[in-house]
Amino acid sequence: MHFYPSTFRFESRMLKETATALASGAVDDVLILARWEPGLAEREDVDADRRVRRLRTPIGDRLAGPIGSVVRLLEWQVRAFVAIVRARPVLLNPHSLPVLPVAMAAKVVTRAEVIYDTHELETETVGSSALRRRIGRLLEWSFVRFCTAVVVVNESIGEWYRAHHPSARVVVVRNVPYRTSHPVERTDAFRSLLSIPDADLVFLYQGSIHRGRAAEMLLDVFVDMPTDRHMVFMGYGDLEPTIRAASTQRSNIHFVAAVPPGEVLAMTASADVGICLIENVCVSYHLSLPNKLMEYTSAGIPTIASAFPEMSRFITDTGAGWTVEVEPGAVAALIRSLDADAIAAAAARAREARSRLSWEDESVPLVDLYRSIGSRLGR
Repeated sequence: MHFYPSTFRFESRMLKETATALASGAVDDVLILARWEPGLAEREDVDADRRVRRLRTPIGDRLAGPIGSVVRLLEWQVRAFVAIVRARPVLLNPHSLPVLPVAMAAKVVTRAEVIYDTHELETETVGSSALRRRIGRLLEWSFVRFCTAVVVVNESIGEWYRAHHPSARVVVVRNVPYRTSHPVERTDAFRSLLSIPDADLVFLYQGSIHRGRAAEMLLDVFVDMPTDRHMVFMGYGDLEPTIRAASTQRSNIHFVAAVPPGEVLAMTASADVGICLIENVCVSYHLSLPNKLMEYTSAGIPTIASAFPEMSRFITDTGAGWTVEVEPGAVAALIRSLDADAIAAAAARAREARSRLSWEDESVPLVDLYRSIGSRLGR
């Protein structure tokens, strides 16, 4: 059982992990607990062996503001605990710190094994107050020791968890796409959809459009950029209204709604350069290796990335792009300096690098983990 209080619409990592768990033979059925919102089905089948159940929170939904958010989370946690106890799973995968206590409480009742599957450095996230960080560290210190393993998304975060939780079994699995039998071919999707001239350059920001990810800075940069350089935002998030408004005022700023996971690479391949800039507003961001960097490379386009440890390591190892300090002057100067020849050379290195990136290879440690659990369970 995997559970995470999101709506489970674009959770590509959870889809890959659950498929890997089934393929390993350690489990034969997967139930995913998510959060319901209007317009979404309460029960949905991913395939014959994977089901999604979205839990309603009627009490919290009647409340507004921060109080409503807290009540919704608590209500969801209670309902998730009840669902877990009723299902009696052999393996629990909580995907965030707020649901780790639910997993540990359910472990006491069901005796299930727990894999804490953290998508970032949970105790050091953006916007966390000092009190919230202390509570988060206390929760992890209390519960991680009882987990079978902790799965993290890059080596820097893995090193952090090994240092702070020496007894934990830490497994690093980057969120890379599946290997494709036919490499993603370049398309003209954005140019066709947005009426962008063939000779112009298309820069792409994809994914969650939230503060702390340089979206607002990119808007400011492209307001003063030559109009033959286009900024396309594809995704969803709090800043979507701001992006949409800017796109009505500038011919070189565009918004495209998020597409299903299966369509992301084809759309991405129609851009010239991907942008993966994270602001240094918390330790979790500083140590991050965003999914979009992998997706840009898999689509065969180069990336402009933050000069942070994991992103710099990736760009240095592959040559598939450029790193830059995340400040408007440096970003604008880099974008202005790029021409078709420089982009073509970096794109060639991205296409070469993508042959070395695949979920099938990356998930080997995860398969080993599942199989070791399955062996103990007699599966």
